[in-house]
Amino acid sequence: MPNSRPSVMLVESDPQIRQLNELILGEAGFRAAELPLNADPVDFAARTRPSVVLVDAGPTAPEGWRVVDRLRADPRTAAIPVVVIAMSKDAAIAARAAPNVPVSVVAPYDIDALDLAIASAIGKPPPAAILPALTQPPPAAVDRAGDVLSEQSRAIILRVLQDLRVRDVYRERFAELSPSLIDELPTIIGAMIDGMRRNLSPTVIVGTSRVAQALRDHCILRRGQGIELPVVIDEYQTIQHQMLATLRGWADREQVTGADAIAVADRLDALFDEVTVVSITDYLAAPSPTPARNQPRTPPTPG
Repeated sequence: MPNSRPSVMLVESDPQIRQLNELILGEAGFRAAELPLNADPVDFAARTRPSVVLVDAGPTAPEGWRVVDRLRADPRTAAIPVVVIAMSKDAAIAARAAPNVPVSVVAPYDIDALDLAIASAIGKPPPAAILPALTQPPPAAVDRAGDVLSEQSRAIILRVLQDLRVRDVYRERFAELSPSLIDELPTIIGAMIDGMRRNLSPTVIVGTSRVAQALRDHCILRRGQGIELPVVIDEYQTIQHQMLATLRGWADREQVTGADAIAVADRLDALFDEVTVVSITDYLAAPSPTPARNQPRTPPTPG
């Protein structure tokens, strides 16, 4: 009889921590799939198809970040959710910038925290798992551009955050405004990139239920925070700028032809045009922020 428990592949270089995690996972009802010695984690994940990959990305395991990015970039594993073990809250937030990392945990953690993180990750599959399947291959240049953007997606989102935080609107309110960027943008950007790789139209990509919901939630939150529509649009323009900057570096390294570069840029323009149109509609349909009520003045005390 096949084992019905969700499997969790462990990527952990420290044998003591790996053994501890195996015990925690067993107690929580999961089945640990240990990575064999010297095995490539991406190839092993592609062969075994775990429910979740658990990656240690702490200071003693710097290769963990590379594993996260490679799992995201490889079409065989892009649909597998990843839970990152981080050593600080900042590192945990940075991990969630990857579209394939819906949840991260901060060490030290207990059974309940890891159980909740893995269960949550299973319920929030990456963008590659929610989009329609490839039916017709994209042009070679678009396909290659999608590969480059996919591998760099976490870095792109982190650069977007750095770019936005120095702007006037965000400078004083970054702690309030940044969680929405981490909660919604990886899904949106990941879906755009994966949709390019699958040759899907902008309408299909943006109309996918989870992507449409992420755009809607972002607009509702921003309007509720009193953020004007042009600022919301500027967030997406900043993402497009960072994606194009990444692709310019790729085009220079690989000597991409002018025609291919234009084809890729046109594909991105069409995607962001669709995102902009949908965001404008969602923003205008969102409830207006409730103005603060004027507090009655306290009458002066008779003297």
